[in-house]
Amino acid sequence: ARCSYTQACNTWFQGLAADAAGTTEFELTARSMLYHEDTPDIFGCQLINWIHDESITVGPADNDRWVHDVETIQMGCTQVWTPNVLAVAEGAMSIYLSKNAKAVVNSEGRMVPCDI
Repeated sequence: ARCSYTQACNTWFQGLAADAAGTTEFELTARSMLYHEDTPDIFGCQLINWIHDESITVGPADNDRWVHDVETIQMGCTQVWTPNVLAVAEGAMSIYLSKNAKAVVNSEGRMVPCDI
């Protein structure tokens, strides 16, 4: 099948993004069901949805360590596919789904849901 110049050029970027996303989804799901010593706090959480480059994961509101595990997994999986590009993941907690969710840290230095 023939494709346009733009389609051919875009495949390299879209393909890398899709591979990184798929790897991340697999790792998040696997590590939420099977204990892994590198990311112990995501065990028992649940990946609900993956939208473009964001994971929606359910975890305890009184413990922020699982959010850092999600960040670690997402950056690590992305870095495998794009080793020359710095992968950055910024987690946030919220009770309600919001595209505007931002990390909020309380006086004890722990992340808390941004919408309570």
